[in-house]
Amino acid sequence: MLRQNYPYLNDIDFLKKFDNALHKTQKIKIVILDFNEKPIEEIQGRVTGGSINLNGDSAVRRTCNISMVADNYSANLTNINNLLAINKKISIELGFKNTFLQYTEFDYLWFPMGVYVVFNPSCTNSKDGLNISFQGKDKMCLLNGENGGNLPFEVDF
Repeated sequence: MLRQNYPYLNDIDFLKKFDNALHKTQKIKIVILDFNEKPIEEIQGRVTGGSINLNGDSAVRRTCNISMVADNYSANLTNINNLLAINKKISIELGFKNTFLQYTEFDYLWFPMGVYVVFNPSCTNSKDGLNISFQGKDKMCLLNGENGGNLPFEVDF
């Protein structure tokens, strides 16, 4: 299953214990979404850099800049039919290796970080594997003209 409900997200005592843990192994999960935001495919990998920013003063409240090495994904990002391409919607989840005695059915504890529209995707192969990097903005960029473009003069359709 690509999208799940995670019961540990509602367990306050467990989240406090998780937050106080000193050593955490991190992964990232990118879920590619269709137009209706139904999951198509997921890409998991190791985070190599980037950030996720939240800004309540901006119309586009969430932005991200992610670099990762994919575990089992190979694709040509210049292919127009590629799943991870410009203007695609994705859901991002950060995962941490579950080293606790609770919720042992989860190898990784996943935390949803939101839905984004992909900008500037790039893909390179290296000895470590397939390196994927992209920028993302929350769905507000579809409404405020940042992603849709604009017409410089009056046009009749």
